Amino acid sequence: MSLNEIDNKKNYMPRIFSIKRIFGSCLCIAVLSVFACTKEINPRSISGGGGGRVSWFNLSEDVLAQLKVTYNTIYVLIDSSDTAIGKKGPAYLSPIPYFNASSSFLTQYPTDQFNNSLGQPWARYVPLAAGAHTLILIDSGQHPIDTTKLTVSPTDSLSIFYSDSLGVYKTFVFRDTLIPQPTNTGLRVIDLSPDAGKVVFTIDRMQPSGFPDTLQYGTVSSFVSRGASPAGDTLKVRFYDPTDMTTELARSTVYTRPGHGYTIVLTGYARSESYMNSYRGKQVFMSADLRVTVYQNY
Repeated sequence: MSLNEIDNKKNYMPRIFSIKRIFGSCLCIAVLSVFACTKEINPRSISGGGGGRVSWFNLSEDVLAQLKVTYNTIYVLIDSSDTAIGKKGPAYLSPIPYFNASSSFLTQYPTDQFNNSLGQPWARYVPLAAGAHTLILIDSGQHPIDTTKLTVSPTDSLSIFYSDSLGVYKTFVFRDTLIPQPTNTGLRVIDLSPDAGKVVFTIDRMQPSGFPDTLQYGTVSSFVSRGASPAGDTLKVRFYDPTDMTTELARSTVYTRPGHGYTIVLTGYARSESYMNSYRGKQVFMSADLRVTVYQNY
């Protein structure tokens, strides 16, 4: 289901919300619980652009490790091979997607500090031109490490996920296709854990209908529409080895509201791993850190 794309001549700066509007009288200052404050944010309100839209996610353990160590910026080149972009100025002036630990754009672009503070951050979208495009992910040392080709239509809303398995990179491009329904919620599950093998996904300890029976690296489900209570639901999501349905591999709590959609991603390594990074010429060690990440799509 991987595509490949993107031309982005305009940089989308996430909407800045006033303190009054975001927090309001409810003072939802410390909300890592998601309900009270995310209601004001409309991630699909984007002006400009004559093509589709894209949201970028960095869930590559290798890239995350580089960012945490170097604090350099990692860029995605769009129809360009100029890997010297990192030497031309600060990241926030760049018209192209980037990931930067020091500015908290570690795992998502575009985003902002408040969005990053949420336990379930919104997916934000950037306008992009329709047509065929080439994307090149460059590492913290300005090396091209992954090339993706993609054709985008004017009606596309796309989520691009960067991942790697022991330093071997892969780009996953998914269409965000679910139409909001005021009395339902939409759920999508993605497996980006390189070494967890086949896993089973459950909601409140039951295997939900509409999802694959088992997941493995690169599996993505369609958005599944589910009935929702008017006040919202609290879902306990868990991942298991199909041969052992008593020992959780990873778990999380997903807070849902009717009329909204959520992407649940299994990411990280199930076991400690090491590998030789060829372009950096060094041994890389990864700790076991299997985890669940949740994004709100609309």
